[in-house]
Amino acid sequence: MSLYNQHVCPVHNWLYNESCEEQLPQQRGPVLCCTLDNIPLISKCGTLPPESCFFSLICSTGSFMVMLIALLRYAHVIEKHQNCILNTAGLSSAWICAAGLIMVGNFQ
Repeated sequence: MSLYNQHVCPVHNWLYNESCEEQLPQQRGPVLCCTLDNIPLISKCGTLPPESCFFSLICSTGSFMVMLIALLRYAHVIEKHQNCILNTAGLSSAWICAAGLIMVGNFQ
């Protein structure tokens, strides 16, 4: 989507700083120069709308899945081994990671 909206340049079509001299087949739009500022990184692709909305949605969904899987794993292990400290630590660390993923997705 970032490539379609010309927020980044295609990697397979790059001559890096030499692309300013001639128009490449995949380039279109007002900026026809692929410099190091147009490298398609997650930090570049996830900051401008509408890509940022999808990035936030994917991070939130992933965070929910981490929380759900950690809870199911915790419930599965607690059936076999009552009050295991390692199981509780695994649940806690998974939920902390999920909270971090929510922070990354929603507060870019």
